[in-house]
Amino acid sequence: MKDFIKKRIQGNEGFMGETHALSAVAGFLLLVLFAKDYFLNQGITDNIIVLLIASFVVAGAALIPDLDNTKSTAMSVLGPVGNLLSTAMRSIATAIFYITRSRFDEKVANPHRGFFHTFIAGIVFGLIVKYTTSINVEINNDFLINYNFNNVGDLLALFWIFLTTQLAFSALLNKFNKGGLINKLILVILGLGISVALIYFNSDDYNWLVILMVLGYLIHIVGDSLTVAGIPLLFPFKIKGKRWYTISFLPIRAGGEIENHLILPLFTVVSIVSAILIVVNSFGY
Repeated sequence: MKDFIKKRIQGNEGFMGETHALSAVAGFLLLVLFAKDYFLNQGITDNIIVLLIASFVVAGAALIPDLDNTKSTAMSVLGPVGNLLSTAMRSIATAIFYITRSRFDEKVANPHRGFFHTFIAGIVFGLIVKYTTSINVEINNDFLINYNFNNVGDLLALFWIFLTTQLAFSALLNKFNKGGLINKLILVILGLGISVALIYFNSDDYNWLVILMVLGYLIHIVGDSLTVAGIPLLFPFKIKGKRWYTISFLPIRAGGEIENHLILPLFTVVSIVSAILIVVNSFGY
């Protein structure tokens, strides 16, 4: 019996994109449910619809670490942009590995589950989002200004939000996304609508966006630390002489029975129940 169970939970890959996205949605909605004031203090509106659709940003951000994998859905759904980002991330991860590896680490770099699957990468990612959305070069366009696009930082915020919504759709609406050109066009228009709405209704300092992006990114990192393949979670700190020491808290296999029949349903239920309670609480019931 022990070997039977072990065979079904072990493997050498991380969670599927759908699991990462759903876990991010569930985590965000739980935080909104129990710590709504924190998000309001970061500049996000208390408009219930805007709060709920912000979960797409968190879900999409939770897929960004896997852009270092050439076989990831995140890379393929973004087309040429995905290929460019993946190539850049894999090159950076490889360079950082060879520069920092100790004599106890592996001799050959594995760009997937390297630097971009660490806590420090999540912090760096947040700093990048913060910097790019803070570029205060004015835009002289009345149409854009009417929708709160006043400078280059606003346009880059639009880019980050649109990018994450498309990634979220690829995981959460995968079947619809594969339905043909019309379906893809609908998701692009929906993504633009969500992006404009989030920028229009929320604070223009974008602290809220940085929080959402980092939250999704780190939820992905924590999730992959529960799989048998593990990740170098605490890089650059050495563990047993290794700077790239792999940490795996649980031996869960990607796409296995545990993920499909326990974890995915659990995150789905948590997301739905949390969303309902958030709506109910907003009406003061």
